[in-house]
Amino acid sequence: LQPDHTDALIELASWAVDPDVGMVAGTVRNGSGLLISGGLILNNTSVCATLLKGLPRQSIGYMGRGALPQELSAVSMDCVIIRKEIVARLGGPLAQLGLGNLAATEWCLRLREQGLKIVWCPQASWTQHSTRYRDKPNRDARIYFDAHVRPRYQRWLSHDPAYHVAFNTLPADFTLRQPLA
Repeated sequence: LQPDHTDALIELASWAVDPDVGMVAGTVRNGSGLLISGGLILNNTSVCATLLKGLPRQSIGYMGRGALPQELSAVSMDCVIIRKEIVARLGGPLAQLGLGNLAATEWCLRLREQGLKIVWCPQASWTQHSTRYRDKPNRDARIYFDAHVRPRYQRWLSHDPAYHVAFNTLPADFTLRQPLA
């Protein structure tokens, strides 16, 4: 990963020092400038989806959401800052889930249960020049998540301010499943 501008890490760190923030994430873009990782929107279909995936670098997205720092229920762990004291107090992500989006979702929910905020800073962006990027969980991680995490996840989803049954689950771009009459 290569930062897109010199202040990218400073922007993340400025949010991470807030004692109310548990984790802060930036944006990862591919070599073409398309968003591939960052904020996550929870859903009933795939557990989570990357918010505004494929958004071009110059676009601000729906209602400016691709440009404004915002609190979300979860963020990917591809580009994050977590204070050492939080990891020491609460432990880290569950090893059984790997480091993909399932692990990120579970870890973020644990932080949120402790009253900590999860912040996505889309302007703090990095470019991944490698063509290999995976965001699909392996089978064992999915089985573990379904058996051990899903009940807590379902409770959270029913109160998630960024989720509504009327939204398309994929893509996570706040479009509606059906046009309003």
